[in-house]
Parts: sequence; structure tokens; C-alpha cells
Amino acid sequence: MDEVDDVRVRDHASGSSARLELLPGPHRLGITVYRVTSGLFVTSARSDTIVACVELAAGHTYQTRPAVSGYRIGAQVVDLTNGLYASRCQRSRPIAPIVRAAPPPSPPQPIGSQPGSLGAGATMETSADAATAPQVNALAASPPATANATQETPAPAPRAAAGDIEEPPSSVRPVLGRAQVRERLPSDAELARRPPGTGLSLMLGGAFGGEEFVKASNGNGDQQGLSSGGGVLIGIGGMLTPVWAADTVGFGLGVDGAVKYDHLSASNGSASITRFPLALTAHILLNVSDDLHYIIFKGGVARDFGVNYSASGFASLDVNVSGTWGPTGALGYYKRSNDVFGWDILAFFALTNHVVGTEKINANSFGVSTALHWRP
Repeated sequence: MDEVDDVRVRDHASGSSARLELLPGPHRLGITVYRVTSGLFVTSARSDTIVACVELAAGHTYQTRPAVSGYRIGAQVVDLTNGLYASRCQRSRPIAPIVRAAPPPSPPQPIGSQPGSLGAGATMETSADAATAPQVNALAASPPATANATQETPAPAPRAAAGDIEEPPSSVRPVLGRAQVRERLPSDAELARRPPGTGLSLMLGGAFGGEEFVKASNGNGDQQGLSSGGGVLIGIGGMLTPVWAADTVGFGLGVDGAVKYDHLSASNGSASITRFPLALTAHILLNVSDDLHYIIFKGGVARDFGVNYSASGFASLDVNVSGTWGPTGALGYYKRSNDVFGWDILAFFALTNHVVGTEKINANSFGVSTALHWRP
């Protein structure tokens, strides 16, 4: 969507996912359709701008879609509320006239002086009716005068005001996508600009920290250890940011669940730790630039569930232990790619313990994570 009622509304941040809010009624939409053709050595791309006038109903949601037939490219406006195509504008409710500029009138020529002239006593002129109607190249061609007409072209009648021009009949309608606008109207279109920080997320990260569970060394003296707070994390989450102050600071809540796993192999055995951390947090999103770049702060509590310590070979161990609740926090960068997608990168910590009987094991965790956010 490039234009609404001749006002440019393209949202480069949202791309093809941009959402616009308009008042009900007739609107002229400028839609750009792109077509990419892949070849063996060369990939070509072309674009066409389609202008369509549609009637939009209150409370309905519409979607623009490409329509391709052979080498012809068009656009459709679909009413997602009822599954039908959007209604075209009624002729009795014109927006602004969409007309192509008429070519300037040719100066009068002597009778019979031009090849292909109409003959003795004939001249080319624009009729009064044609002068007051929207003129389109070729389709509004002037009819020839009679043989008794004078040789000079009469001055055209003054054009009616733009607001008085009715939509041209179907026989002389301009070609969509190639029309030029005579008058620009203000538009009530506004980008929906759904704020970030609400939706689902897919997370990947890594952590270190906590007490060492097992240590191994090779023949070169290099050592590796397995600690209670370290491992690779893969998880999902959800965020809700319903409160915004002046579109600058957002306040919300979130929940994140993941699986954290770490493994160590040696010539005489192996060991692993498996945990399922859960974090309940509140967050602040601070808009620092263009509604696209944000700083995010998170704080709350976290706990490891389903903790399992396992070892084989040099020792035989398979123990399930409990985790405790502890403080957690994160600081990072959040990028709003468009109304639907975003991503972040965070540095985080979680201060928790694992409990075996009456003994506590330090499971403090420090790490970095990145997440892809999706707002359905």
C-alpha cells in the first residue's frame, strides 16, 4: 500500500505487513504489486502501481492481494470479514477526479494542408461537452465538425470545479495504474502502528555459572567442567505490553520457559545436567529511535524445574533434585522489524539453587540470549 486518497502512507518498517486504519466510506488506494522472475543467469523484477477506488465498511478488515494473469499484474482488495471482494466506489459518491492530462489543442491548420486531412471545409475541434468532462487520452477524442464550420477553433468552455466533475462513464474510464491525479485530497488513513512487546517468542541462548558438578582432563592437561548453572537454552515465551506512556515507554509482563542442557564426555565416561527453567518477569520497553529501536529491562523471579544430574562410566549417578525460586533480570536491545515481527538480544542473570536433601547447590546462571518475536 503506497497511497490512500493520494496521500503517501508507505511504512518501510512494516513492509508488506503494514496495517492502516481508515474511516468507512469511499477511498482511492494506490497499491504497488511486485513480480520477480527467476532465470538461469538473470533474475528480473518489475512493479506496477494499481489505483483502485473501493467502498470500505465500518468494522471490516481488508487485505490487498496480487492478481497475476500471464504477463498482466493486478491487485485485489478482499474483505476478510465476509470473504468477498471490496465494493467499488459508487458513481454518485466520487472522491477526486482521476483523469489523464489532455493533450494541448493543435493550432488551426489551413484546409487540406496536412496529409490525411478530413477534406475541404473540415477542422478538428473540441466540443463543449468534451471540454467540461474528464478527458482521457484518445478515449475523449474530438468529433469532426461539419463542412459549414469555420476554420478557427473556438475557445474551450471553462472547466468545472474539481469537486463538480463526475466520474467518467465506463467507456472513457482511465486505465488503472496509469492515471494521473488532478487534485490531492487529505486522507484519514493512519498506520495502525501496533506497539511492540506483545506476542510470542522463540529463544536461543547460552549460560555459565554455578558450582562445578564434575571435571575432566585429557592427556594434554586441558580440563573441562560441568557446572550447575551452565548450558545451552532453547525456549519459548510470551509478552504482553498493554500500557504505553506517550508511545515512548511501555510497561508489561512476560513468561519464559526453556530447556537447559549441558553435557561432558571423557574417555572413561560421560555426565550431563538437564533443567527446565521458568521465569516470570515484568519489563520496560524504552523507545530510543523511530519506533523501531528499543532498550528492554526485565526483572522478576526464576526457578529450575525437573533438574537431573546424570553420570556414567567413571561414576554411576542419576539423581533428580529440586530448584528454588530466585531473582532474575535482563538488559538488552529490542528491534521492531514491523507490526508482526521483532527480535532482541539480552544479557541475563538468574540467582537460584538446587536442593538435595538439606544441601544446597549454587546454580547461579549468567548468559546471553536472542529471541525472535511474533505478534499474531
